[in-house]
Amino acid sequence: MSAPTTSRLHGHLLPALPSRPPRAPSSSAPSARGPSRRPASRLYCSSPPVEAPPSGKGGEYRPSFADDFLLAFFRAKMVEEVGWDSQKPGYDGLIEVANRLMIKGKSASETEQSAVRVLQALFPPLLLVLFKALLALIANGQLASMMVGEFIASQTF
Repeated sequence: MSAPTTSRLHGHLLPALPSRPPRAPSSSAPSARGPSRRPASRLYCSSPPVEAPPSGKGGEYRPSFADDFLLAFFRAKMVEEVGWDSQKPGYDGLIEVANRLMIKGKSASETEQSAVRVLQALFPPLLLVLFKALLALIANGQLASMMVGEFIASQTF
């Protein structure tokens, strides 16, 4: 049996983390339960400290015009599907509409179908057909999978 391999994406998202070596077995007499067990190793990980941005730079997120436009477009499609709109502006209102979509569905599959209709409404129909025809069929969908994987790997989380 060969050793398992990791994908490039897995290696990128989960880089090798330092591990502490296992403790040395104690010099006490073996237990009456039978042969001694191998000591367990532990994996320790921590993120580097994050410094606050200098005053006047960075800080709070300020949405751009494109952000506001896309949020309003997505919200309009959600409202169209749900048949109700929140009084709250912006993102908070969108979350209320999304919660109403979850409550509206009588079953999980009905809620899923509503979400799919909203997502399909965000893109021109021709774009979805072309994506499916041109990318999903190449090498049994491997090209599309690799493209999605590379996109995700290129993002900073």
